[in-house]
Amino acid sequence: MVSPQHPSGDGRSLSGSPIDTGLPGGPTTHRRHKVIDLFEVLICTVPNQNYFELHTFLFYDRSIYFRRHLDAGTNPAIPNTTPTIFGAYLTLAYGQSVTAALRSLTDNDDAPALRLMDTYNLAYQLDDYTVCNKIVDWIVSSVHADRTQPSIEDAVHIYSTRPSDRHPLRRLVVA
Repeated sequence: MVSPQHPSGDGRSLSGSPIDTGLPGGPTTHRRHKVIDLFEVLICTVPNQNYFELHTFLFYDRSIYFRRHLDAGTNPAIPNTTPTIFGAYLTLAYGQSVTAALRSLTDNDDAPALRLMDTYNLAYQLDDYTVCNKIVDWIVSSVHADRTQPSIEDAVHIYSTRPSDRHPLRRLVVA
């Protein structure tokens, strides 16, 4: 018996079982997750460790990094990021605006623009290009709105945290 397909047509099954999408290059399966399914993420900053609970259904398809951990049955640990940066990432991932993320960063820091770049770097590390694109779109619209360019401090921060010349954020700053 063929299981009913999800209305989006993306290969997900309405039943709880994984299905073969039949795409070239081998079978690809999608697992159906309940809205209430949660997984823990450990944010490691010396000397503190913070745990966040995320909704599996949102992050499984959104992030290759999280999908690998969920498929392996392990909880991811993200070193070298702060709870503030991860919180800003979650603000964006759960659909709020970049302005809302900046507000959360402003409450905890005197350089929210630099922290927004750190948030972009985290999203890039997690392979969450939806959040990356949201930040880049906001930067581009802000530059066009007030006709300002990133400061030299912003450019130095981007170059020191993203070593690849092909990194999209680096290309945006020098464009």
